[in-house]
Amino acid sequence: MNYSFENDSLRNEELSRSLDSIVKCYQCLSNENLCWFHSESVKTVLIGETRTTISKLKNNR
Repeated sequence: MNYSFENDSLRNEELSRSLDSIVKCYQCLSNENLCWFHSESVKTVLIGETRTTISKLKNNR
């Protein structure tokens, strides 16, 4: 399955920035879980990706 961020340079850049930020975050690195800020960032990306995928699936029926 292809994800829209693979072809969306803006979303891909946003995801790359999030990952760069996570690996530099002391709280994320010192715990098994992401800190609140990075958890919310990842959720936002995943929710947007899920909505896009659902919309595409509805349109392809």
